[in-house]
Amino acid sequence: MKRKVDLWAYKKDDDNSITIMIRSGVMLNILDPDPDKLLIEDIAHALSMQCRFAGHTKEFYSVAQHSLLCSIEAPAKLKLEALLHDASEAYIQDIARPLKNKLKEYKLIESTIMTAIAKKFGFNWPLSKKIKAIDDKILKIEFNNFILDREKTLKSMTPHTAKIAFLKQFYNLYKCKN
Repeated sequence: MKRKVDLWAYKKDDDNSITIMIRSGVMLNILDPDPDKLLIEDIAHALSMQCRFAGHTKEFYSVAQHSLLCSIEAPAKLKLEALLHDASEAYIQDIARPLKNKLKEYKLIESTIMTAIAKKFGFNWPLSKKIKAIDDKILKIEFNNFILDREKTLKSMTPHTAKIAFLKQFYNLYKCKN
């Protein structure tokens, strides 16, 4: 049986529902996400296809690679939280931090999605101060590498490579956690 597909993949049903079709074909209400519909493969895919800094980089650099770097930098007990700290962006896009700070409704939706992701994968939300500090540290390194071109310490991964590395890190961490 063929499923009915909204041509725009984004559909506003009413004030309490905005449904999107995600990579796996699942329809997800981003205003009230069902944790059972949140698949790590969808998250890894979407984050690997999104460029950091709203695309204003000298070369493609993905949110998945950023998340992986944060996870590598984090202490053992916070590695999963660090890897998934931007997972909501798989569903609502990466928005440049200066703009994100002005968008109260976006931040509410982001928190709703992150609450469901944290519940599904078993980490704390809101994020710990340590993860926020690691995120800021990695942001500065990325900015110097991919915006200012002052450092050459990072090499960007292709979306496919970033997705595979993200998933490998996730499965290693999740296996250890459970």
